[in-house]
Amino acid sequence: MQRLLRRLNTMLIDNSQISALVLDFDGTITKQDTISVLASIGQAFQRRHHHSLKQPWTSVVEAYGRDFQDYTSTYVPAPVDRTTLSEELKFLRGLRDVESASFGRVGDSEIFHGMNKEDFSMAGNEALRDGTVQLAHLRHFGQWSSSFIRGVLSGFPIDTIISNEIRSDGIIVGPGILGPPSKETVLATCLDKAHALKALVAEQNLDIDNVVYFGDSVSDIECLISVKGIIMSSGPDSSLIKTLKRTGVTVQPITCIDKSANLVWASNYREIMSVALFQPLPHPKIMCYYQGTVYGCLHSDEGRKVATCRRQREYLAGSGEPECTQEDHHAFHRLRVPRKCFKCAKLDSTRLQARQLLDSMKADVDKCVAARGDAWGSSRE
Repeated sequence: MQRLLRRLNTMLIDNSQISALVLDFDGTITKQDTISVLASIGQAFQRRHHHSLKQPWTSVVEAYGRDFQDYTSTYVPAPVDRTTLSEELKFLRGLRDVESASFGRVGDSEIFHGMNKEDFSMAGNEALRDGTVQLAHLRHFGQWSSSFIRGVLSGFPIDTIISNEIRSDGIIVGPGILGPPSKETVLATCLDKAHALKALVAEQNLDIDNVVYFGDSVSDIECLISVKGIIMSSGPDSSLIKTLKRTGVTVQPITCIDKSANLVWASNYREIMSVALFQPLPHPKIMCYYQGTVYGCLHSDEGRKVATCRRQREYLAGSGEPECTQEDHHAFHRLRVPRKCFKCAKLDSTRLQARQLLDSMKADVDKCVAARGDAWGSSRE
């Protein structure tokens, strides 16, 4: 994830600088839906404090399932007859009552009662550390708790998190970017996410033509079509891609993209980084201080670096895939790029410290020699 953020922020889209990367959280940044993880965290918290839920969590889940099924099965027109994007958006926006009722049941159950932001942040950090939440190899949208998301992503360079928040009384409220947090401003549908994205663009004065949104579900549709959209999907037959195609929206695989396309799908972030949509800024090659052969590594921000990462070492030893390594020609010149990557900075820092230490030792030796010279001259007199 850090690699993607660093790399995309130094790359071009259609000859214009990317102004923001906006990513959905569940299923896009993470490999799974984290709502069940949050529920487990809330239940564990209440058990530790010897509190019982006002209603079982299973009843909250089952009630949502019934409401969702009732809405989708009775909605007219049926899916096969919703052949335009406007019809599909009307259907998706109509889910707000179903989602809002579910949020209300969560609050009424008191599953999160008494938990504060620090509790959620620590829980998110722990969930990532113990593998309960796994990242999909990134500014962000989530659905339930911005504090939990911030905990999961605490080790990554995230600018902004836009998400619903869970108050200490267990009530779910909307993000501050849409006004004073309340039940009325919760992110519940694709339209709510689109409003939040619009507010983010206005608040940070972003160039909307160069905002890239990553999403994986139908609740991301309005955001995906309002900016440059990248759908994260394991294949071309996900429910989101099928829905878009049914409504007449063209979705190309990112590997076949033409520069005019604003909506594509990709199976993983490595695929995104390898295509022509993201072209690296021109810069000279750079030779490592320690080896003679140059390798291109996607783990470096600028230029070419030979100081091998773990994956490079595995590849060179014949035990790994060449996912980040490409052998190049022998370099006879040591050229440096104007802006240093983080690996160059670490190497330069080490070299600078060594040079300063040597200079300090030389100065001490010179002082000793000078002092001895003065003493020898005085003794002769």
